[in-house]
Formats: sequence, C-alpha cells, structure tokens
Amino acid sequence: MNRRNSSLSTHRTGVETPKKKQEFGQGHRRSALTLYIWFHGLFGFYFKKDHIVVVTPFMEEHKYFAGSWMQESPIKAGEWYRLRGVTGPQRPATPPAIDPAKDAVLSGISKVDMDSSYFLTRLDFPKQIIPVRYVNATFAGRASSQLHAPFPLVHLFEYEIPDPDCLNLEPLEWKPKRSAGSLTTNLHVFAEPQEIVPNEHAMHAFMSLVSMFPGIDLQLQDSTYRGCIPLDLNSPHGNLPCGLDPREELSLAERGKSGTQPANCFGLIGQP
Repeated sequence: MNRRNSSLSTHRTGVETPKKKQEFGQGHRRSALTLYIWFHGLFGFYFKKDHIVVVTPFMEEHKYFAGSWMQESPIKAGEWYRLRGVTGPQRPATPPAIDPAKDAVLSGISKVDMDSSYFLTRLDFPKQIIPVRYVNATFAGRASSQLHAPFPLVHLFEYEIPDPDCLNLEPLEWKPKRSAGSLTTNLHVFAEPQEIVPNEHAMHAFMSLVSMFPGIDLQLQDSTYRGCIPLDLNSPHGNLPCGLDPREELSLAERGKSGTQPANCFGLIGQP
C-alpha cells in the first residue's frame, strides 16, 4: 500500500488565533487539560518500544471517521495520522499498565502487518488506557486462553496536554473543543458499520483484524447480544471517568438509530 506522509512529517501547520484561544479559555492552567481519545470498533493497538501503532483492516461495511463528537470527518485511506501536542514533562516514558483480566491483551506479539491497514495512527504512550462498555464474547484457537470475558467495546486513551494550542492529529482537520469550565477535550475515532449488519460480520471482521498479527491462532465464536447494551457509567459506579458523557460510548449504528448491535467489532491490544 502506498502511503502519503510515511515519514511522519513534523511540520506544524496553522497559526494561533484569538478564536482558538477562546475555545480553551485563557484563565485555565494549560497543564490541567486532559485529552481522551475514544476508539470505537475494529482496532489493533500494537505496542512498540516507545510508541503505539493503531491499525485497522479495510472492511466493505465499515465507515472510518475521526473528530469531535458528532462532528467527525472521514479518514483517508492509506494515510498516516500522528498525534501532536502530548509531549512534555508529563509524557509517560513507558507503556501504561494493562490488566489482561479487564481487556483484550495478546502477549508475545513481535510484529504487526501495517501494510494491510486501511490507515495508520502513531500515538505516544498515554497516561492510561480505559476500557468501557463490556459485552460477553467467546473465542477459539491457541491464543484464546489469553482473553477473558467480558470484552470492552470502546477504549479511551488518556493524555495530559501541556499546551492545548499545539494539540492536533496530523493531517486531520480537527480543532479540539471543550465546554465552558471543562478541563477535558475528546477525540473520537470510528472503524465500524454505520448500518445494521448480520452477526456473521463480527466473525469476518475479527478474523481480518487477527490476521494483522502474524502467527496468532484466534477466532471469535460468538458476540451476539439481544437488546440494548448498557452504557458504562461514570466512576465510581462504572469505568468511565467523571465528567465524560456516557452517551459518547454509542456506536455509529446506534447514534444514527439504524441498529442496536454495536458488539460486532472489537479491538485487540498486542504487546511483546
């Protein structure tokens, strides 16, 4: 696959404007701002030595979007996306701890097939990764012993932002936003169906994702769910951080009122 910007250009575009300052407010400490990146759908998170590569296979039924809630833009096929503005003294030098009993973690992963990804995203290590909105799923294959039900539908990557004016996801045309008085801003990334799809889609999609981790023997057997999957509550009653809106856990199909089956596509974390 030919990729634009494969060198991950460090050129910063755009200039600071009064309007941009107003979006974040001039009276707040910049170091207090927290970014949450919400990943919805079929993603592989591959941990390298000093960063994370996010991959997703191309699926005919999937839509690929990124941006602020309800204001996402289409993601370009074959593009490299790079998160900027999260470096500084608060940046973790080591990967966040992942509890394999609460997330879909595959250990012993030595490589990932980046050439087969619809697009690629490079992320610095976040402060933490927060799995939310669990459903039950059953698996088969040698690697199935590493996975534990229930299974999270959405992953949040948390970052502390030293300078909000420098925050962007190159080359996405995204302007971070937050409500008045809020100390958080959110970026949503989708790779999932926007319409109702048959249950067989889950198996096919999961197989395509697993194939991006060469040598892994793993199959999804069942992830059907009857009725509406409950949204995860805010802490301490749920896993969602306080101040975030649980409605932003919704899938594209639910959000568009086209279905109530967000359990079709999952994410996997691959670690050495």
